[in-house]
Amino acid sequence: MNKGNEIPWVPQNKLDINLALFLTDALTLNTHMTYMGSMSSLGDNSNSSASKQSDYTIFDSLLEYKLPIKKFETKVFAGVDNIFATKYNFHVTDYGWGAGFYPAPERTYKAGLNLKF
Repeated sequence: MNKGNEIPWVPQNKLDINLALFLTDALTLNTHMTYMGSMSSLGDNSNSSASKQSDYTIFDSLLEYKLPIKKFETKVFAGVDNIFATKYNFHVTDYGWGAGFYPAPERTYKAGLNLKF
């Protein structure tokens, strides 16, 4: 590590905000925002590579509904991750022989059933 340089792949700034809106006793809307500051690529201990991850913000949302089943805690859910399809890299490396960029998924959808016994 070079004294005074940023640690590779660690942002100087990161912010996570979660908000849960309880619409009814059974229906909840969960929202999540993540801001990640820019980062030097993994392996770039001298911070000299042009291969960096720029800052980005992503938003996720999840709607949950509790089913009225008394024996189990049961929920159905549906959600969207990266609602605005922000383009960013899940991983950026530069060990001196060329940069590697590993893009993160853009908008993704999910749905399911959650049972607690």
